[in-house]
Amino acid sequence: MRSKTKIYPLAAAICYTVFGVYIAVELVGPNFRCGYYFAAFWDTLFFCGLIGLAAAHVFRSKKAAIAAAGAIVLYRVYRLILWFCAWNLFGLLSAAALLLILILAQKGSAAVKKLWFVPEVLMFIMQIVYMQVKRLLSPTMRWGNLMI
Repeated sequence: MRSKTKIYPLAAAICYTVFGVYIAVELVGPNFRCGYYFAAFWDTLFFCGLIGLAAAHVFRSKKAAIAAAGAIVLYRVYRLILWFCAWNLFGLLSAAALLLILILAQKGSAAVKKLWFVPEVLMFIMQIVYMQVKRLLSPTMRWGNLMI
């Protein structure tokens, strides 16, 4: 049983790290190269939040996880202000739910056992909405197809 308690945080840390590297390659790097320093700042904040969550899982630091989740919430607020749409709204809700779960876990609340899945469900909804909008806005489609 002890080995499983080490495997799950390690798996989460690997996922956060892979996503963080993706963000660095696809968003942070191109924004810096193009001179979009304001956007690069926010993308770097998101990258730091993801890597911070990875480190918090490996070192089992609840305070570091709360700080990293707070950085992700700030990034999601920026994204929602930048472009108010359904997937950014669900992204903010999922990040805020993760931060709330971490704060409740820090305080030892029993609600964490009942609500642990909420951030993941909201993130899943965000991805579904994003994929549908991306499909609708694909350059291979005609604009007439948007009139549904």
